[in-house]
Amino acid sequence: MVTELERTKKSNQEIGYAEGLRELNLELAEKAIPSPPKNKGKKLTFSLQRFYDLPIGTKQFILVGISVLSFVLFLGAEALVIVINQEQIDVGMLVKDTLITQIVLVFVVIGINLALANILGQSIVKPIQELQKTAEKFTAGDQEARAKVLAADEVGVLANTFNQLAEQTSKSIKEIKEAQERAEAVVEEQSRQNEVIQGELLALLTDVEGASSGNLTVRAEISAGSIGIVADFFNTIVESMREIVTQVKQATTQVNLSLGQDEESMSQLANESLKHSKKIQRMLDFVEEMSLSVQTVAINAAQAAEVASTASMTAQTSGVAMDRTVESILQLRSTVGETAKKVKRLGESSQQISKVISLINQIALQTNLLAINASIEAARAGEEGRGFAVVAEEVGQLAAQSAAATKEIEQIVENIQLETGEVVQAMEVGTAQVVEGTKLVEETKSSLVKIVDVSRQIDELVDSISSATVSQTKTSEMVSNLMKDLAKASERMSNSSSDVSTSIQETVQLAQQLQQSVGTFNVGDLN
Repeated sequence: MVTELERTKKSNQEIGYAEGLRELNLELAEKAIPSPPKNKGKKLTFSLQRFYDLPIGTKQFILVGISVLSFVLFLGAEALVIVINQEQIDVGMLVKDTLITQIVLVFVVIGINLALANILGQSIVKPIQELQKTAEKFTAGDQEARAKVLAADEVGVLANTFNQLAEQTSKSIKEIKEAQERAEAVVEEQSRQNEVIQGELLALLTDVEGASSGNLTVRAEISAGSIGIVADFFNTIVESMREIVTQVKQATTQVNLSLGQDEESMSQLANESLKHSKKIQRMLDFVEEMSLSVQTVAINAAQAAEVASTASMTAQTSGVAMDRTVESILQLRSTVGETAKKVKRLGESSQQISKVISLINQIALQTNLLAINASIEAARAGEEGRGFAVVAEEVGQLAAQSAAATKEIEQIVENIQLETGEVVQAMEVGTAQVVEGTKLVEETKSSLVKIVDVSRQIDELVDSISSATVSQTKTSEMVSNLMKDLAKASERMSNSSSDVSTSIQETVQLAQQLQQSVGTFNVGDLN
């Protein structure tokens, strides 16, 4: 819809629907309305814009405002554009007049509202003020004060509620006064009873004072009432305490005796534990020494095994050498026998030489006699026999030399015979000794065989001893560790025994203190 306001001298004239109205609306919408947004279906409202000229066709319009629904535009319906065909100054005056009119109307409406508020305030505040005065009277002590219910509105409901509250409060005050009177009567009765109870309490306190000083033979007088019940309960407690204290006395006496014995026992136990600890320490030292000895034995056994093995090998080698020695001795025996035979033959030859020398000696004697005879005959012959005498003399000399030589040879032969005899005897002795040596060598050989066997056995025994010593070394180490653990345990037991002994001594002191404390009570004869 397009409206043109033409201010003339007579009146404004409204332009309604006419020919070409649709085209005009579309042209106005294209010039005045921006492009539609992308989100369709949302409402787009244009607020009042500043006035500006809008030429349409042959006419000049002033745009006042635009109100457009986007979905209407999107569907292609007409848009509403309000324009005024007037100068801008006239439009400003029109707007000014409109604003003044609106301001006047606003003040008129405000005045009417204030008048209505005053009337309503008077109708609400006055009953509330009267209700306040009634409440002040009631709180001042006027229990008969009640609010007037003038209407059935909220103020009336409030007044009615106040009246109900006042009624309930009055009843509560009356009940409190009656309860106060009953309480005063009860207090008087309790005061009288308190005087009686106070007297009974004084008597009971006297008995309690005696019991508190240690006299458990006192008994309170039992009377009627709660104090009598307390006195009976007190007598029961005192009797129970008397029995308990008596039992405590007996128990402390027994405990002192037992603790004294236990103290001696624990002292002895501590001393014995200390002695055992020292003995175990000495045993540990012995075990360590034994372990060292076993290790030394193991080392020596290993060395002995090596020595035994070496001895066995040496004995075997000696057996071979002994076999060779026996063979050599047998050969020597044979050689000595042959030598003895040859020496005997030499002795026999020397005897033959002696016979020959004896024969030569006889020949030399006869030759010497012949030379002597020849010399005698030459001497008889004189000059003629002188040459023959020289020959005879030389023959005599040769015979003398031969006799001397035969004597020397005879002496040598005798010496040879003597030495040969000695050699023969020595050879016989040597032969006997060789025979004896052969027997000894054979015995030695058999002994060496036995030694070899024994060496093997010794080697095996030494090996077993070495294995046993290794095992014994491990065992001794285990025993040493066990002895160390035992020594530590013994030391801990000794320390524990000392601690227990100290604790028992402290317990004895506490028991003695308890006995002294219990001794202050007078329990009389329990029977």
